[in-house]
Amino acid sequence: HIDSHLAGTHKIITRAMSTEVSQAVDAMSNERTARVLLMKNTLVTELLKDASVVLASHPSSVVVLQHNDTVGDALAVLERNNILSAPVVISTDMLERSSADEPVETLIGFFDAMDAVRVILDVVGANTSEECGGKMLFWMREIERLEGQIADVPLIKCLGHDGDLMYTPNASSATVHNLVVEGFLGGKSEERTSIIHRVALFEATGEVSHIISQTDVMRWLRARDRHLSHSLEHFTLRELGFGSEERASHFVKVDARVPTFECFRTMA
Repeated sequence: HIDSHLAGTHKIITRAMSTEVSQAVDAMSNERTARVLLMKNTLVTELLKDASVVLASHPSSVVVLQHNDTVGDALAVLERNNILSAPVVISTDMLERSSADEPVETLIGFFDAMDAVRVILDVVGANTSEECGGKMLFWMREIERLEGQIADVPLIKCLGHDGDLMYTPNASSATVHNLVVEGFLGGKSEERTSIIHRVALFEATGEVSHIISQTDVMRWLRARDRHLSHSLEHFTLRELGFGSEERASHFVKVDARVPTFECFRTMA
């Protein structure tokens, strides 16, 4: 009788747990649907005007770097403005323009902290024998020795492409969902091999008018999440999939004793 009672209790508990899990899955499915609908029904122009969103750059304060700026100067600009990246342009002098329709600025890429790391790796790697490395103190001395060369590298030689473009007038017809799927995630583009972190809106003159980052969209979603019927704040990180083995298998790991320089090499 005891075994029968335990078996019955186990079935009840298992059924309750299954129901709970099923309800959580359904709730998360509804939440995803609500969020997708929200993004599909919000234009990019509405996102730009939203008072609850503090965009990384406003029309009057987009920080732009010139192609002939050096890495040292660019890092100083990023630090001064408390940002991690900035668009890099080639500016056309008014006297050099062949016509009034020629762009004043041409966006050629973005410069961010990871590009600076790659410059350090390239300069140090080109001036140091692999057999000499291994200790953190050694790499620190090498970077200090080559600091001048690193700082003097022009951006035109090291800028990255962690960004996408959107013509400003198109923002009145493009939705936030378009921005995320086609901009950040690359849509169906076969040329895109990685996720990007920012989209620059540009005018007919070539001038960058706005930069919308992934963080901007996350702030916008966070402000609206609590008003949805199935808010994410009711779920644990594990329920959202962040504790899964599949996620963990994609993490890049390094030994805690590995020099920082080698960590940068792994990241690059």
